[in-house]
Amino acid sequence: MELLTSDDIFNKIEQILESANKSIKLSSAWISGGHFDRMINIIKKKGNVDFEVIIRTNEFKDLTITKDDVFRKIKDAGGCIYFCDRLHAKFIIVDESKAVLGSANFTDHGLSKLNTGNIEAGVFYDDGENIKKLNDYFELMKKDHSKALENDLIGFALNPTKNNSFEFLLLDDNVELESYVEVRLKEGMVLGKVSSILAYNMGFFANPFTAQQSVVFAPFDQFKQIFFGEKDSDWRIASLYAYSKDNASRVKITTASVVGILKGDKLEPLLKPFDVGEPIYRVSKDNLENALKKTFSGQDMNIPIEVGILKSSLKSEIKAFIDAEEVISKHMLIIGTTGSGKSHFTKRFLRNLLEKHDIQLFIMDPHGEYLEALKDFKDKDQLEHIQFQDTIFLVDPEEMIELLKDAGYGNIVSGNSSIANEN
Repeated sequence: MELLTSDDIFNKIEQILESANKSIKLSSAWISGGHFDRMINIIKKKGNVDFEVIIRTNEFKDLTITKDDVFRKIKDAGGCIYFCDRLHAKFIIVDESKAVLGSANFTDHGLSKLNTGNIEAGVFYDDGENIKKLNDYFELMKKDHSKALENDLIGFALNPTKNNSFEFLLLDDNVELESYVEVRLKEGMVLGKVSSILAYNMGFFANPFTAQQSVVFAPFDQFKQIFFGEKDSDWRIASLYAYSKDNASRVKITTASVVGILKGDKLEPLLKPFDVGEPIYRVSKDNLENALKKTFSGQDMNIPIEVGILKSSLKSEIKAFIDAEEVISKHMLIIGTTGSGKSHFTKRFLRNLLEKHDIQLFIMDPHGEYLEALKDFKDKDQLEHIQFQDTIFLVDPEEMIELLKDAGYGNIVSGNSSIANEN
């Protein structure tokens, strides 16, 4: 162990950074200034060193000191950032073999010489036992008391959250309507589906006819100044162009409906809202695929039939399934407006069902569209086409039963399940 004064701390930090070969782990409540820039330049020259940083996010004041340029510099150096709301520890570990620990934040005030900055003190360690304890402590802080700045984080939940829907401040322009998002809670993963996206420009006017006046939008008296009285129309257009550019600060507010909460393999209704401020993530491929192949009881689908590709903001395709056993043993109603794809969906479902499972289907096909869809089916000899001659489409169930009996298929309308299963 070596005692470090304010005159020694930064020199020692630069020295151990220059020796880095594998990893750099940094913990500091606040980060800023030219001293940190010098550290970043050393790290960037290394190129292939794992770089992790934990910072404090207890209050907004923390982020007025650790400004946005610090985040950019850490990411440019290939670093990963973690947030901790109770962080006060200040130290740096290099290659899990050398460390500087002390009272100084990684700011110019903390790392400057005695005569120009804060009066600080620290210690340098290079003994295995203490380094191991400090490294284990960093990993504990990171794992159990911090949140990672993850690429799939897309927003934060706004007031109020509800058990059936929630709104969130959207940070990612690639999220689209009907895509899926998730909220990662201790008790499970809340799955949501985006139902609306509203775009705002804080430098422009809130709609004075549908929304209350807010100080975050351009003042309503300026709106009146433009539209009240006899004003030149071109002047009005120019004024609105100016407002749309003046101090423009664009945000998007997104509403998502709650699909349910995934607890292990079981998708359950969400019975209570989660906390406001919870991070919202782009749904993970694994979580979504897992949910799509489960029944509501959490069991694997017995006969999963692919029916299409789920729309999502993920780059890879997510296949959607229906459990054919549920359809066969119960009922399925397909509804939609004209042209919405009811027939296309049904034909795709039936074709995939026949291709993957040995099952007998009876299709009443007045227009011949299902025969057309199945005409190139791989087992054509398994298809039997029966055409009723000179038949008006029947609406009376009894007449339909008689028609099927006359065609030799009375077993399927007998009302007896054992008889109906006979060939």
